[in-house]
Amino acid sequence: MFVKEIFLIAVIFAIAIAGVALEYARRAKNDSDKENRHQERILNIEKQISERETILANQTTHMLKLKQLIQNQISSPKLPSSLSTENN
Repeated sequence: MFVKEIFLIAVIFAIAIAGVALEYARRAKNDSDKENRHQERILNIEKQISERETILANQTTHMLKLKQLIQNQISSPKLPSSLSTENN
C-alpha cells in the first residue's frame, strides 16, 4: 500500500513538473514573440525617421536654392523686354 501511494505521488509530481515546464516554455515563446514585434516596430520607426531626415535635407537644399534665386532676382532685376530692345 505504501508503494502505491509513493507511486501516485510521484506520478502527480511528474505531471505537475511537466505542466510547469510547458507553461514556462509557452511564456518564453510569447515573450520572444513580443520582443520580436517590438524590435520590428522600432526598426520601422527608425526607417521612417531616416526617410523623414532625407526628405527634410532635400527640402532644406531646395529652400536654400530658392532663397538664392530670389535674392539674385531682387539684387539684379532684369530690364523689361521693351527697354532692352530700344537700347539696341
